Amino acid sequence: ALFTAYTQKVGLESIDIKQPSTVIGLFLGGLLPFVFAALTMRAVGRAAFSMVEEVRRQFREIKGLMEGTAKPDPERCVDIATRGALREMIVPGVLAVVSPIIVGILLGPEALGGLLAGATVTGVLLAIMMANGGGAWDNAKKWIEEGNLGGKGSDAHKAAVVGDTVGDPFKDTSGPSMNILIKLMVSCRWSSARFWPRCTRTTSRGSSEADPRVGDRLSGSATICGTSNQLWDQRLSAGPETSCGIRDQPQGSETSYGTGDRLQDRRLAIGVGGFCD
Repeated sequence: ALFTAYTQKVGLESIDIKQPSTVIGLFLGGLLPFVFAALTMRAVGRAAFSMVEEVRRQFREIKGLMEGTAKPDPERCVDIATRGALREMIVPGVLAVVSPIIVGILLGPEALGGLLAGATVTGVLLAIMMANGGGAWDNAKKWIEEGNLGGKGSDAHKAAVVGDTVGDPFKDTSGPSMNILIKLMVSCRWSSARFWPRCTRTTSRGSSEADPRVGDRLSGSATICGTSNQLWDQRLSAGPETSCGIRDQPQGSETSYGTGDRLQDRRLAIGVGGFCD
């Protein structure tokens, strides 16, 4: 349903997996959930460390807190947790909002479709793995604390504590955030579709046809080199006029086709980005 709504929004009949831009979008989309998960897990670690430092400070500076005769300052702890949660989510949030817009503008609608397909596949699998793995680590520590495998203080319990340190952000932060990441990227995809032209347009008769203004947005050095080489070969081997509409000098004329003309053709091919197709 998500991809059907998207293709109708931008006027795509289908998303061609053979297009280089689509493949680039797939790889970028598959990468995003892992980057997002890493950012959220590191954010949990930094916020937790700030809380630990605040607790140590209160024990150190508030007299009688260790003995139970003085009261702690819980408002300061709540303030640290709230500020940390808001501050640490700036970068992951910007990543989820900006990445679909940038890919759509630079690489085109098909690349954006590939981005969302890759993010959906890896995001769902990563969320399931994190939810189950984090829960297993957490339950393993609780099971050992009940007296199994030596109970508290044993080597197994120490290892389980380390595992639970990773398991908590797995199952409570990074895993559930995958759902938010996918939904946020889909919403930004729909709202930012106006930044690039539709792939189809409505004719005067009411039918739909391909919009010649869009074309295939191939990217990278493969496109530039492939197009320029094609133009060069056509210029060398064609007759009086190539298929691209570039006329060669006839044999025996005073102006010869030299290295400077070839370089000029290469610059022309790079500038127009595949107009011969």
